[in-house]
Amino acid sequence: MGEDQGFGVQQGFLGYQSFVIDAVDNNDEFNTAYVSNTGSGTFDQQLSQNTSGYQSKLSFNGGALEIKNRLSLGLNINTHYIDYQRSTSFSEHNNNGALVDAVRFNNFLDVQASGISLQVGAIAKVTDAIRVGAAYESPTWYDVEESITQSVSARRSDGSGGTITEIIDPNVVNIFAPYDLRTPGSISGSLAYIFGKKGLISIDYSSRNYSSLKFKPSNEPLFAENNQQIDQDLTNAGTLRIGGEYRVSNWSLRAGYRNEQSPYKNKDIMDDLTGYSLGLGYTWGTNVSRYLL
Repeated sequence: MGEDQGFGVQQGFLGYQSFVIDAVDNNDEFNTAYVSNTGSGTFDQQLSQNTSGYQSKLSFNGGALEIKNRLSLGLNINTHYIDYQRSTSFSEHNNNGALVDAVRFNNFLDVQASGISLQVGAIAKVTDAIRVGAAYESPTWYDVEESITQSVSARRSDGSGGTITEIIDPNVVNIFAPYDLRTPGSISGSLAYIFGKKGLISIDYSSRNYSSLKFKPSNEPLFAENNQQIDQDLTNAGTLRIGGEYRVSNWSLRAGYRNEQSPYKNKDIMDDLTGYSLGLGYTWGTNVSRYLL
């Protein structure tokens, strides 16, 4: 039914066959009005959700030194893969004398996606003490495929003091049409000053326009609505990082600061993030790794 009539019709089928809803006129094949069999009043509702999966990235990279060892160039070409599953179960119970007093609705979502992106960057050695860097990270272009399976169970009165539990499990996998997803890219710049062999201080700033997140095909109504919501809610956000290290004999003292702007225009949803860090390191020589405590 979902394949022939659409996903919404399948939801209606599950609700109707489980007696959660009833047609106003069962004798009218064109009926479009329905009533709920769960009544009104107080409801006890619970939602459980389990997720699993992974996201991986494989990079092919190369670099070069040019202009008398003053300029370093680097390039990454990245392939991405997402394997994600989400299982949700929504249950509702009532004690209001309705025909149906218990419902459970199960959904299992499977997402498979592959994508590609690239990164390019450069570091210039302006003087022996000053380094300047710049980098560009492209959007990641994903091809996404999703499928979902659904089932519903409902307990209703049989009219004589007993109950009947209706279980509707079509065992059908609904495969949605593949779509494209473009995540935001970013640009960044950095500056570092090296105090000889005593230490360094570095500053970098990156900017990412979250409103450039896009679903395609954009003429599909749901994707058009999602894209409009993204334009309304999200904006450009910058991240500032400042870090330093100072060496005293074999010891290294480290400190860092981070300020990350919220991607939301309404900061009541999520405000800016600020963080600080402190570190202590010790080295036993040039051939031994430095440890950070």
